[in-house]
Amino acid sequence: MDANEPYLVLVADDSEDDRYLLKQAMARTKRLEIVAEVATGSDAINYLKGHAPFHDREKHPLPHLLLLDLKMPLKDGFAVLEWLQTQDFADLSVVVLTDSMRPEHLKRALDMGADLFQVKPKVRAELETMVLALEEHLSRSIPPQIERAQLLNLST
Repeated sequence: MDANEPYLVLVADDSEDDRYLLKQAMARTKRLEIVAEVATGSDAINYLKGHAPFHDREKHPLPHLLLLDLKMPLKDGFAVLEWLQTQDFADLSVVVLTDSMRPEHLKRALDMGADLFQVKPKVRAELETMVLALEEHLSRSIPPQIERAQLLNLST
């Protein structure tokens, strides 16, 4: 991944207010770019599967980061994590964002493959700090790609 290329983010949260605040905080980052917002766990899975209405990968590319709320209608965040365990999204980081401070939720989410668990910040400054930390996390966890030209030079 190029150092200036954006990290694509899928936000799965049924709270319109929380999605709005995340969007505002991410606008202050250099590389985080929301590619879609969904309000249900079912829509998060459909997005990742590329099912309608998300079948066009030009318009709906696979994200690098899934921000996942635990409490959503149709399928909750745990159902999404369970489904993700059966998939192979090598470059997808999953961060659970929730209002729940219950230790069993933290343990369960991490056991089910979430990379990070974060209680939703209530103050704008804390949200912006969290978003910047997520950007930094992605820069460390997604390895730079070797350019095709470099591969061709290595093979000659």
